[in-house]
Amino acid sequence: MSEPEVVTALRPAALSQQLASRIRLQTAFRLTVAFAILTTTAVLHWRGGPGLSRLYDFRPMYWIAAFMFATSIPVAMGIRRVQRMRVLEGLATGQFLIDIAITTVLVHLTGGIDSVFTFLYLLTILNASAVLFRRGALLAAAASSIAYGLLIDLSYYGFIEPFAPLVVGGDVTSREALYRVSGHVVGFLMTGVLASYLADLLRRTGQELAEKSVDLRQLQALTKNIVENIGSGLLTVDRDGRITSFNRSAEEITGRPLTAVFAAPIQQVFPAIAGRILRDAPDGARRIEGSYTRPDGKGLVLGFSYSPLRNDDGAEIGTIVIFQDLSELREMETRLKREERLAAVGRLAAGIAHEIRNPLGAISGSIEMLRSSASPSADDARLMEIILRETDRLDGLIGEFLDYVKPLRRNSSDVDLHSVLSETAEALARTELGRDVTFVLPAPAAVGTVRGDRDHLKQVVWNLFLNATQAMGGKGTVVTKVDPRSEDSLILEVADDGPGIPADSLPRVFEPFFTTKERGTGLGLAMVHKIVEAHHGHIEVESEPGAGARFRVTLPRRE
Repeated sequence: MSEPEVVTALRPAALSQQLASRIRLQTAFRLTVAFAILTTTAVLHWRGGPGLSRLYDFRPMYWIAAFMFATSIPVAMGIRRVQRMRVLEGLATGQFLIDIAITTVLVHLTGGIDSVFTFLYLLTILNASAVLFRRGALLAAAASSIAYGLLIDLSYYGFIEPFAPLVVGGDVTSREALYRVSGHVVGFLMTGVLASYLADLLRRTGQELAEKSVDLRQLQALTKNIVENIGSGLLTVDRDGRITSFNRSAEEITGRPLTAVFAAPIQQVFPAIAGRILRDAPDGARRIEGSYTRPDGKGLVLGFSYSPLRNDDGAEIGTIVIFQDLSELREMETRLKREERLAAVGRLAAGIAHEIRNPLGAISGSIEMLRSSASPSADDARLMEIILRETDRLDGLIGEFLDYVKPLRRNSSDVDLHSVLSETAEALARTELGRDVTFVLPAPAAVGTVRGDRDHLKQVVWNLFLNATQAMGGKGTVVTKVDPRSEDSLILEVADDGPGIPADSLPRVFEPFFTTKERGTGLGLAMVHKIVEAHHGHIEVESEPGAGARFRVTLPRRE
């Protein structure tokens, strides 16, 4: 940041506040001088007795002190109300010009050229330089030189009547008076020049300090914003294992606010990994994974990276821990592994199915020829019927499987999902299996449309409804919900109140030929999974023993 930018950053409020603060110091100095004059005059007046009072009139000194009090107290009381820079600068200039005038009167009253109060001019110059920097120092030096020179000249040549016995007069020659006046004036001007230089140096130093202060505040704000807005959770613990910081992402991931975990032992928040973090004390960063249960009961898989936290001297003062929610990543990995396994099984099974279908056709044709060319006995005819029936069933199963493994051809369009749900529920309710099943559907306005192939989506809904109906044994309730997650997708949930799916079977429900039903083929849910994946969605299943099963299908609203 350049110097003009610093000045701009400080104006108007900061600069006016700084100037007001300097004026208050100037006013305090004036009040101190006024008090000193008043005290000294009172002591001399009281200790000197009547003799000194007849020789010297103390009343002007009292008036000077009173005048300084009268001009300083209102400034001290009203300076907070003034905000404009020009008004403040004018006020400061007026104060030190008044000080020069008072000093001049005081010098005149106390002996003129022999006065011991001439040094007050120097104090006024220094005071002006501290308030208005170079301009104030030079102006005060010039005004002091003019005021003092005029006073001595007017007194020496009789234009001003001497006030005290020790004034310039008979004992001081004109050359001595000139030397004294010149010496004081040169002193005033040299003091002004030196004070202006020091004041300018002070001003530049103040600006550089302000620049560094602004940079430091910006850096601190940037650091705080980075820590608070990174997508990873970040926390620090001290040497005793107590949490000392907890950023916003950490609150969102863990479901715990900073106020609930600050100064708490890390074992209370992350009991699964706290021991390793505190025990390892690594020289460099280390990474581990651990499970975590949120206060709302949701289980997460978290990945942790931790390393020592050191101070400026390099001493270790704790540990910094960065963690991310890996739950979705692990679920994605599980889905990918399952899809790879399904693809491998599909390729193998497709080859086997082709090899089986050819001899199966030959067997079926041969049995047909035997039955038509001979007159089999009743037992032989019954056996032939069994062979033909099972051959047809096996051929249908193979055909269904080949439909599963071959690529899908989609005709994408905007599909009214509610009509698909209602048509499928009505069709299944008319069958013998679904006549005692109640289908609860969402309101049409709550569903909307999805992008996909209507026939394929209808097949998805049919298989989910059929699976739920079979799981309940043809009696129960199938509840369908639609959650519009966003403008781009929605979640279709199909839940039943059947016995549920065993925990060890959940990871395999979408594998082909895996079924828990006595006469199931194991291809219905596998086909559902394939269609959903082809629509760029995904399907999940949840189940608890005795509480039914819930299938959640995420479908896109747009291509």
